[in-house]
Amino acid sequence: GCRMTHNGEDRIKNVPLSQIELGSTESDFDSPPDSLRQSIQSMGILQPLVLTPIGEKWKLICGNRRFVIAGELSISKIPVRIFSDPVSKETRLRINLEENRSHRTYSDVEKAAFIFRLRQCGVDDDRIIDQYMPTLKLQPEKKLLLDYLATAELPNGLKQILHELNVPHRVFAVLFRWNSESLVEAEAMIRALRPGVNKMKESLEWIDEIAGRENISPAEVVRSGKLQTVLSKEEPRYSEFKAALLSIRFPELQSLRKKVWLALDRLQLESGTKIKTDENFEKDDIHVGLNFQTLDELQGQIDRLFAVAQTQAMRDLIETFQKLKGNP
Repeated sequence: GCRMTHNGEDRIKNVPLSQIELGSTESDFDSPPDSLRQSIQSMGILQPLVLTPIGEKWKLICGNRRFVIAGELSISKIPVRIFSDPVSKETRLRINLEENRSHRTYSDVEKAAFIFRLRQCGVDDDRIIDQYMPTLKLQPEKKLLLDYLATAELPNGLKQILHELNVPHRVFAVLFRWNSESLVEAEAMIRALRPGVNKMKESLEWIDEIAGRENISPAEVVRSGKLQTVLSKEEPRYSEFKAALLSIRFPELQSLRKKVWLALDRLQLESGTKIKTDENFEKDDIHVGLNFQTLDELQGQIDRLFAVAQTQAMRDLIETFQKLKGNP
């Protein structure tokens, strides 16, 4: 929405919707919020849209969402303020940004779209860095500018889901070097899992690492049978996906699990004594838990545990975990 008045504006007028063209905004990713729709439905458009003349028609500078809702509600005329002189594309973008930033929080994908549009308007990199990046609450750095331009070049479907999940660019930066086929698979994977920020970073980096090690594309990693078995489920769980991904990342994982299970079985512990290991061997420690109700039960478990500590089975279990030290 636009809230300020500008020099060079005429007074408020009512203009037919058919004479207005939708403008470029900082974001094409969000549909208008329900609260705005309900407000316009019950009270009409209270805040005028801002236009600039383009030939025989008017171009929107601010108010795209109100314009879309007005069309959906079959409102034929809307209140507008019109800049009496034509306004450059850069100025339109700047006005839009200045007037929306007080009441909107932009995702990194939206910021990237805005920076990309400035570039298209012919704004040079130094001016984007010095003038616009601070307004977007970004560090004014060339490397960051290039990252945001790379974000803007990602496929639209992928940008849409990254915007919906509000993912910071640093989390998906690994995607900048993936080929188009791999980006398609990344989008499908992210849509299926909808992982949190840390889980997304972890999975993307592991897939990238495996692809580099095997000299294959990330797409081929994602299409592997183990991962597709999880992703094809109606509601895939990230924990299952992570376990499958780890088994590809560490091919020896399944054999290590079998060794641990066999060693635990050979220990023949008391029923109240539980030895637990990290399922995916990301941690190399072993936990012992004791469940008891009486002192005799506690003493019995401690005695049995002491005896078990001297066995070859316990030595095998500890040796298996010692081998894991140094694994990421």
